[in-house]
This record gives sequence, C-alpha cells and structure tokens, in this order.
Amino acid sequence: CVIVGRASDYILRDYDNVISVFIHAPKDFRVKNIMEMYNDDLDSAIENVKKSDVARASYYRNISGKKWNDPKNYTMCIDSSVGFDICVDQICNLYKCIK
Repeated sequence: CVIVGRASDYILRDYDNVISVFIHAPKDFRVKNIMEMYNDDLDSAIENVKKSDVARASYYRNISGKKWNDPKNYTMCIDSSVGFDICVDQICNLYKCIK
C-alpha cells in the first residue's frame, strides 16, 4: 500500500514494516514545475509553493506535533529533482533491503 501525504508516517508509526519517505525538491525546481503544470507566472508560482509549504507544515504539526520536513521523522528522504526513475529505484531498493 502506498499512501501519499496526510501525515501517513505518523499515523502508521506503530505498525511493523512501514517505510516512510519524504520526497522533496529545491524551491527553484518546484517553482518551475508549478509554472509548467498550471501555466503560472513566476510570482504566482513562488507564492503557490510558499502557501503549499505553510499548509503542509501546519497540517503535519497539528496531526503529529512534529516538524513536517524534519528528516528524523522519515526512513528515507529523497530529492525528486534527481528524476522520477531514480526516486522510484531508490525507494524500491530500500523496500528490498528492509523486507
């Protein structure tokens, strides 16, 4: 089962065999993706990334009492700007090592 977001790492913390992965990317990479996906201008994309980060951090803090982007809360942190295929390979490799 793969659950994306929603503080799933915290919610599933007491279960065995859970791998939690924090997928992040540099701000400029994220802004560029937002501009391409939503046809936003630069200023709107920057604002949308900022709002999204604030909302995610607030939600996670309210659910868990912890900091959303703190690497200590996750089994693995990976930078998605390395590419989708590399991210998938690394997560699958982690799964194979743990199972």
